[in-house]
Amino acid sequence: MRLKLFFIILLLSLICMASGIETGNILPQTETTIPIDGQINASEVQSQISMIGSDVSSVVFALNWQNKGSDLEMTLRSPSGDQINQSAQAPTIYKKEEFDTYYIVPNPEPGNWTAIIEAKNVSSKGEHYVFFAAKVLGKAAIADNETKTADLSNSGNETNST
Repeated sequence: MRLKLFFIILLLSLICMASGIETGNILPQTETTIPIDGQINASEVQSQISMIGSDVSSVVFALNWQNKGSDLEMTLRSPSGDQINQSAQAPTIYKKEEFDTYYIVPNPEPGNWTAIIEAKNVSSKGEHYVFFAAKVLGKAAIADNETKTADLSNSGNETNST
């Protein structure tokens, strides 16, 4: 449970950084799907679906597992069927660590996104994992190099700094 909590806090921090909003004055509104606990066996492929609304400015799809010797891979399929994998190009960000992998997708297409989880190197006992999608609601825009403006849904707040 501590590992899950740490992982969620880490990813919410990444969302704030990826949103381009100065967090000193405005915090983006976030929504996290309930983390899904799963068990995957050697050579197995599973999928998880996340509904992304039109009010989402960016989303983090995250996968975390427990055992050092295991290797899981996650790819994404957008609502229109486009595949996003570890070769993702900017502005999408892909990151893989020893126990987790995630994608940050700015301005995601609204609809059902599918995360495809593949057991690349998993023991015969299988591997426990946690998957979730963390969404930043509202739109963030950088007006110029000196001014940042945020128009967050349901808040109506605007901040300018020089």
